[in-house]
Amino acid sequence: MRPVLIALVLVALAVPALAQERQWSIDTSDKQAFLVFGVPDTADVGLSFWCDVGAPSLSMFVPVSEATAKPGQHPQVTAMLSGRTFNFKSDVEKDQASGLVNVEVHFDQNAAFYKAVMASNTISVTVKSEKKSYPLGDADFDSLNRACKGEEAN
Repeated sequence: MRPVLIALVLVALAVPALAQERQWSIDTSDKQAFLVFGVPDTADVGLSFWCDVGAPSLSMFVPVSEATAKPGQHPQVTAMLSGRTFNFKSDVEKDQASGLVNVEVHFDQNAAFYKAVMASNTISVTVKSEKKSYPLGDADFDSLNRACKGEEAN
């Protein structure tokens, strides 16, 4: 019995080591650019910023539970960055491929919110009673900005 228990403990300890962690990555095309905090090559996305190339605005997507928001609703999103609070009216949509529900907020590239995002190490986002925090330190906003302007992102 004891060898079985030891084997189960070892397996339980090894499982977290097998899981990939979320990381920041940038993905661009001729029409859109995305800066995503998630597990590469999976639907596990925690936060993302995107733009249409050449447009002056960006969007931020945050996943939420279906109990928090449903498609067609417009809940308030509160973002906290370095002690500053920003409030947005959001759009809610359900991704047909993954089945996940996301809130989306829109803002200009030179808005105070986006400047605070680029200068902060962490963002906390609250939708109704659901609160999530994400690291921003490794996010490559310079590449996203260049891609959004239609410049090559390297």
